[in-house]
Amino acid sequence: MVFKNPYWMFAWWALTRNDLGSSKSYQWIVLLLIILNTEVTYSQTDAHYWTYQYGAKGLLLNGAVIASPDDETSIYYNPGAIGKSDDLGFAFSFLTPTYSSSLTSNLLGDEKSYNFSDLSLSPGFLAIRFRPFSTKAITFGIASFQRLSTKLKYTDRSVRYSDDIVPDIFRGDFDFGRNVSQSWHGIGISWNITDQIGFGVTQYSVWHSEDLTVDIKRELFTTQAPYALTVGLRSSVNYKFSIKSAFLTKLGIAYHSEDMNLGITYTSTLYGGIDRNASYSFDFLTREDRRQTQVVSNRPEIDLRDFKTPMSIGFGAEYIYDDWRIAFSAEYYEGIPAYDVINDIDDPFDGLLANPSEETFVISYTNKSVINFALGFQKKLNDRTSLLWGFRTDFNQGNNFNLDNKLNFTSTNPDVFHVSGGGLLTTKSNIISLGFDYGFGLRKNGRQIIDNTIVTRQNLLELGTKNKARTVFHSIMLFLTYDFVLSRFEKASDR
Repeated sequence: MVFKNPYWMFAWWALTRNDLGSSKSYQWIVLLLIILNTEVTYSQTDAHYWTYQYGAKGLLLNGAVIASPDDETSIYYNPGAIGKSDDLGFAFSFLTPTYSSSLTSNLLGDEKSYNFSDLSLSPGFLAIRFRPFSTKAITFGIASFQRLSTKLKYTDRSVRYSDDIVPDIFRGDFDFGRNVSQSWHGIGISWNITDQIGFGVTQYSVWHSEDLTVDIKRELFTTQAPYALTVGLRSSVNYKFSIKSAFLTKLGIAYHSEDMNLGITYTSTLYGGIDRNASYSFDFLTREDRRQTQVVSNRPEIDLRDFKTPMSIGFGAEYIYDDWRIAFSAEYYEGIPAYDVINDIDDPFDGLLANPSEETFVISYTNKSVINFALGFQKKLNDRTSLLWGFRTDFNQGNNFNLDNKLNFTSTNPDVFHVSGGGLLTTKSNIISLGFDYGFGLRKNGRQIIDNTIVTRQNLLELGTKNKARTVFHSIMLFLTYDFVLSRFEKASDR
């Protein structure tokens, strides 16, 4: 049987196994949680590397777990630690309602504000670890989760008199939308070289898709002839692309002792890709009295030229003192110089004109290098209960979209700083966490796209050039994670 969605592969595996539990109701609970994880989710946070954290410990410590994830999230955080815990089983992050609010001013005009708020579920995490051999030295893991999930939309409408000496009627529309989805599906294996040192690798299949739409309309009409356009600009640009089953490799080393844990990770750039496709269209029209310029192109399908993700190196340390644990993690992401995602030349009239004019369409990306870090604290109250809290940075990668050298758009989201806290409950067969995460960000001097606050015949055909957009970002997330510990795996013995 073939499954297009790896979640359903896990569901089929859980429902057909006879040794996961004595009750069929347990298996249906597993299936229900998998279905909950497949809900469509999105967030306003765009163009960040550490947007989402996963698992009981990872969420509570805000990602400060590269040295010691302690659960199934080690398949993502540090493959070297996959076999460092005997509490093997299923891991779910299935209830993460998130409210985010982003107030942006001056983006669409001086002193003009736009508020975007959203209530949704953040991406979940599904994983399992198992030991197929009668030894603790070799441990396998399988994980599937959403790494990026973004849906942004800005809409603005303005109808008023222009600022000319003899005013005209101005009508302006702006629509911006961007959707990004990236999921990782991987299988990992770790080898406990000694009781203290583990080495592991996770091989991921990465599925990425995104689309962007920018529609701008700015027009002037005389009061005597309101349906006769005198000066106008209409620009419509959209593109989408996807890369299916590209590959990414993550290596990890974990060192565990009684009073200190260390971890080092390496994450490769994206490579390969079985299916790479893209499409675009644009329509550009200007009119100034009787002079008119029009550019159109519509090429339905082309090859994706390139798509890159950065190489990263991570480091983590966890210090243990009595009932306290102090954890630190940091990860460096290399910068990516400007490169073309789409670069195409098209004849919009497909050779029907005697003197055809080819149009060039280019989409280029660039990313800056960043270092994110996280700091977490854990206080053990008793053998079953612990309190955890953490802090992390989520720096904006400076992602820049250059649309054919006509419209340059940089992500409006600021660097975001997160604090988290909550409790961890451990029983013989379950690990449960309940907590919260609050994020705050402030960005000044962002690129203004257009300015519809002062409009004249002279500046109507101009797009925004000022660096004065300001964004204030807030987010609050409540989360509940539930890890099923399968005791049969704990019985594996050393060879």
